[in-house]
Amino acid sequence: LYSYSFGGGTVYIPAGVYHIDDTIHLRSNVTIRMERNTVLYAESYSGAVFVGDATVTHSYVHGGILYSGENTMTGISIRANDTGEYMQECGFHDMTIQGCLTGINFWTDNAGFINSNYFDNIWIKDFVNGIVAYEGPTSAGLSGNNFNNTTLQCDDATDYGLKDIDLSYSTFTGLFIW
Repeated sequence: LYSYSFGGGTVYIPAGVYHIDDTIHLRSNVTIRMERNTVLYAESYSGAVFVGDATVTHSYVHGGILYSGENTMTGISIRANDTGEYMQECGFHDMTIQGCLTGINFWTDNAGFINSNYFDNIWIKDFVNGIVAYEGPTSAGLSGNNFNNTTLQCDDATDYGLKDIDLSYSTFTGLFIW
């Protein structure tokens, strides 16, 4: 881990298969870089691999494969469920999420907000739910998120590619569902 004077740093995960049975909580100003052949294997883990909750900004995850053959895990879960909680200006790039219950899950309520996050070159395959959003009645907003070159490859287990997607001012550029 290389730390900067303002906090945060970069975590490098070399190529290999790593068994995951707990959540990796994202923190502000921290970048996680996985090599192309890095696999985070969540065999039967039913939680989320990467979670952004409470207050997170400028957190980035690059590369890697999140894999579960059991359709039990959530790849990325972004939650802001209380006043002043938010996740913004974070990015997820060049990732594959495979064999999951949910690829990307958004959840906001109680004056929390999620906005201005980037999802670039994300491939979600063999999933039950691709991208799911929940914006509660007291949410402060779920908007301005950008999806570029996102592929949803459905299979027999798929219920939804996109579910409850009402992300105002969000963009989907190069969205492929097959």
